[in-house]
Amino acid sequence: MRSLLSLLFIIITGTAHAQLLSLAELISFTKKDASSINEELIAKNWKFISSSPASDDELEKLTWALSFSEFDSTAIAWLHIRRQKNGPNRVAFQFHDNKDYMSLIKVVKALPAKKELSNAINNTFYTTYSSKNYTYLFNVDSDTFTLKVYEYADFTNWIFGH
Repeated sequence: MRSLLSLLFIIITGTAHAQLLSLAELISFTKKDASSINEELIAKNWKFISSSPASDDELEKLTWALSFSEFDSTAIAWLHIRRQKNGPNRVAFQFHDNKDYMSLIKVVKALPAKKELSNAINNTFYTTYSSKNYTYLFNVDSDTFTLKVYEYADFTNWIFGH
């Protein structure tokens, strides 16, 4: 009985972890249309939360959540995609698990990406890596990890706050 409970626990926690997103998936979302992204995320039990259309001054905004709670609007993870016509797209993946952060940072460090800057500002630690086609910004605060993936490498001059 004990081994059955242990196996059930491993399956449940492994499934929750498998629903989080890899760096390859995040990068692919900068190129895919919204309906393709939505289908992929729904297949992984993510919930579509909101959208707002692009305008001359604003980017199109799309948001999904994993294990979203209607009661208090919390989730295990959030995915925010910002798109603009004829310009770079941005993907922000927000989560709370240190192991997931370590996995993602390890993958980015294995890429041919250069560490551009690393600063602590207003209780958040920012680390930026740039490659030929993407910029990766990690934001770490007391309880949240965020990885932002930007198309193109020259975003480090204005990346903070966006």
